Amino acid sequence: MWTELDQIATTTFAKEKAKKEGFAEGKAKGKAEGKAEVAQNLLAMGMSVADISKATGLSEEEIQALTK
Repeated sequence: MWTELDQIATTTFAKEKAKKEGFAEGKAKGKAEGKAEVAQNLLAMGMSVADISKATGLSEEEIQALTK
């Protein structure tokens, strides 16, 4: 039988877990956007796709997609 305290603890745990997952997702998205921005700048400077891939960790396909 659930008590009120059990329900509060469960709800609190679920909220904290969702908050941590949301933070991690936002951090990953921001990091990916930063890499894409750097790659676009390097493309504009005339750097080769292969070198940009090495510098950013993005695949050549991901970099090519930025030019479209």
